[in-house]
Amino acid sequence: MEIVAMPVEQVQALLRYRVLDLFEDAALEYADYRRLPLEQVRALYDRLRASDFQEPVDPEHTLLLPLVSEARLPHVLARLQVTLALAGDVRGRAYLDIGPGIGRDCIAFARCGARIVHADIPCHELEFAQWRYARRGIRARFVDARALPQERFDLIGCHDCFEHVDDPVQLLVNWVAHLIPGGLLFVSLDLFNHAGNCDHRPANDFYAPVYDALLHHLGMESLLGNHPVYDTTCAHMRVYRRVRPIRDHFAAEYRQLCVEGYTFAERELGVLHARLAEEHERVQTRLTALSCAFADRG
Repeated sequence: MEIVAMPVEQVQALLRYRVLDLFEDAALEYADYRRLPLEQVRALYDRLRASDFQEPVDPEHTLLLPLVSEARLPHVLARLQVTLALAGDVRGRAYLDIGPGIGRDCIAFARCGARIVHADIPCHELEFAQWRYARRGIRARFVDARALPQERFDLIGCHDCFEHVDDPVQLLVNWVAHLIPGGLLFVSLDLFNHAGNCDHRPANDFYAPVYDALLHHLGMESLLGNHPVYDTTCAHMRVYRRVRPIRDHFAAEYRQLCVEGYTFAERELGVLHARLAEEHERVQTRLTALSCAFADRG
């Protein structure tokens, strides 16, 4: 399937706070939220940009980086361009965003006419997202990502969240269970990325060869085939459509999906465990041989 994308200028317009320039717009929005002089925010951003964003950020200003990411990280807008184009006419449709952070995608979907559901855990980003929606006149429904409502949605987005959760299988099941048949899932996984202070869980990397097959096993199909939308990190976005029909009410189906999901994951992780054990044994044998060879030469 050919990858379509909404024009970047159109997406930028959907996200805009007050002015055209992306960096100035982000600085202005942050200054308004924190009630800081605009020049102070500009100076902070200029200092961060001069250090290629390697300078540690004062904990009081951590929200500035995700706010300017759409301007400094091209893949952020690229993912949203594809998402909006594939979603099509979303007027009146329900969009569930799991782990939406400061609400970037929710703002775009809401301005296209979707009913948005912001699913996250209590955090400072959640408070900022609430403020952003209010300033734009956006009505949003907020739910706890750890206890999603027993209902299905037309569209689900979940970006850079999988690598943080305690139970990846449960998240995969939630993606399927909360979609209507024919509904679309837009998901990005930032695996094998443990640089800096990110709180990624290394154990979740083990699901890299498993998650796609598990989603297909649960009744999803890949919409873009083998052509994910790559970004500048190890992450990439894939798009799925639910083809699994509804055979029972939500609670019963959810239980069945859990059984199927955990059974599949247990089997596939068992295969991976055996392969790792074999490789570990091979490396041990090689190391022993090298140690003996070096000892003989010594």
